[in-house]
Amino acid sequence: MSADLVKKIEQELSSISSKYYKMILVCEHPKGIAVKNAAENLGIPLLNISLLLSEKLKEYPSKRMAGRVHNLLSDILRNAGRRTLCLDHIEVLFDPTLKQDVIQLLQSFSRNYTLVVSWKGSYDGRRFAYAVPGHPEYYECKEFDGIVVTE
Repeated sequence: MSADLVKKIEQELSSISSKYYKMILVCEHPKGIAVKNAAENLGIPLLNISLLLSEKLKEYPSKRMAGRVHNLLSDILRNAGRRTLCLDHIEVLFDPTLKQDVIQLLQSFSRNYTLVVSWKGSYDGRRFAYAVPGHPEYYECKEFDGIVVTE
């Protein structure tokens, strides 16, 4: 199944350059590796956002972290040295202390970068969710102006 998902990602990447927001949300199983495989097949850098962002955020007191996320993530993307990037392990972005609208944050970067993002939350055809209602990291988004690839 992962091979089919990788093929869908590759097909969408070939036609995304004309879009305003160049972001593909890849809805995969929590242990899925389609984005990782696509990155390897296409020679695209794969960024572990939780690891990279956590390393940078630890330099700031918790009350200043939320205000630094955009700039730090911008630095991470710029330092990757490419305009097309695969993002995996985005879980840190759902930390409630960071106060981020995760999809809107990533979408804002997709005007300047082509992003292939591993979405390991749920997607029901109209709504993205991460965690479950009542959980501190619960997140829901109904508005996304990009491409969705599902298994």
